[in-house]
Amino acid sequence: MITRIEINGFKSFHNFAMDLLPFQVFIGPNGVGKTNLFEAIILLSDLANHDTLDSALGQSRGEISELFTAYPDGTSAEKMSFAAEVLIGRTVTDELSGKSQKVSSTRLRYELDLERQVIDSVDRVYVVREDLSPIPESDDKWVKTHIPTKTRKSWAIREKRAPYIATEEVKGQQTIHINQDLPVGGRESFTIGQLTQTAISSTSFVRYPTAFAVRQEMQHWRFLQLNPAMLRTRSAQQANTTLLPDGSNLAAAIDYTAHQDEKALSNMVRDMITFIPDLRNIVIRPIAERSEFVLEVEMRDGSKFSSGVLSDGTLRLLALVTLKHDPRHTGVVCFEEPENGVQPQRLKQIVDVLYALSTNLATQDPERPLRQVLINTHSPEVLANVPNESLFYVGMKLQERGRETHIVPVRAVLFGDTAENYYTWEQVRLYLDSTSLNKKRDELGL
Repeated sequence: MITRIEINGFKSFHNFAMDLLPFQVFIGPNGVGKTNLFEAIILLSDLANHDTLDSALGQSRGEISELFTAYPDGTSAEKMSFAAEVLIGRTVTDELSGKSQKVSSTRLRYELDLERQVIDSVDRVYVVREDLSPIPESDDKWVKTHIPTKTRKSWAIREKRAPYIATEEVKGQQTIHINQDLPVGGRESFTIGQLTQTAISSTSFVRYPTAFAVRQEMQHWRFLQLNPAMLRTRSAQQANTTLLPDGSNLAAAIDYTAHQDEKALSNMVRDMITFIPDLRNIVIRPIAERSEFVLEVEMRDGSKFSSGVLSDGTLRLLALVTLKHDPRHTGVVCFEEPENGVQPQRLKQIVDVLYALSTNLATQDPERPLRQVLINTHSPEVLANVPNESLFYVGMKLQERGRETHIVPVRAVLFGDTAENYYTWEQVRLYLDSTSLNKKRDELGL
């Protein structure tokens, strides 16, 4: 779970910092950086996944030079910096061996600096600084604010120690060290020069369990971009059983979850009935000769409909319900515009499922996976059904170095803040009011 994100020099972000909640909703006009925020999170995830910088940066929109903040004078930043403070689980499991270990700290801060160099007229990007350190209790305002006192010690485990990853000068050369968890453990070192991968991406479960746990956490940050065309497709029976970002393996993911937990499918059906009252069952039908799964829904009158004819909204909801009931699901889901393809009167159910996908730190057992949901939206119906403290407004602010993304909380107060440290619900309402719609209302005398 990301509890704080800091970004500088990436696209529209300049000295940007904000704390994040387990469930958070962003609203704002197009072109103000809502998607850029998600792309920054996914870039960190890709870099933790042993991807090279070129490969990870290539997943973002734009050429490499366009990913560095552009200034009005035609120049751009030479460096981009990121920091993410995280809350991780108390144990980490190696997905290959199935073995588990306890971590020494659950509250950590990861920092990464990337530098752009032009070599033979080609943009190259290299790692120039990396750090992973435990967050001292005295500096941990997020835990004191967002986790009740009675459960705080269950979530926040701390060990006073040197950084797990640190950058320091050795004999005049900047060097990144990865330190083992044990005080007497060894270290691995990387000389800074033309590093094209992050140090955290090379951490192993055996030697560096806590750093590996942070890496694993980051690998579970994903940008869910459910594509109705892909949701309608059949799934290969040997497909990845964790729901893919585009939803193309939905049938395989449901089949796997249903076989892992005998109650999972009935719970999915129960959730879907709140959306489609006439639904009776969800059926995954194997086609042996083609090694494929077909997804069908059965109605109370006995009629069956395959995923090929289901509505966009039904398929998107079913994908979210699948994530909700998959016991393996952990990490961060960035989800754009949940209102797409959904009837406005059905958006409450979508929001309810998304909210249920996030961790409640006051009531959840710390042994269960941590889940976080970040949404951006333009829909008044979505906003009407989210907790007040979850809503943040995204806009652009003109600063000395140009326009930059500015995100502030929306507060239930009457008067706005001249410094724009927060927005009021009235200001958000005015943003949502459509000028063309108001004009049409005037024409009709409404």
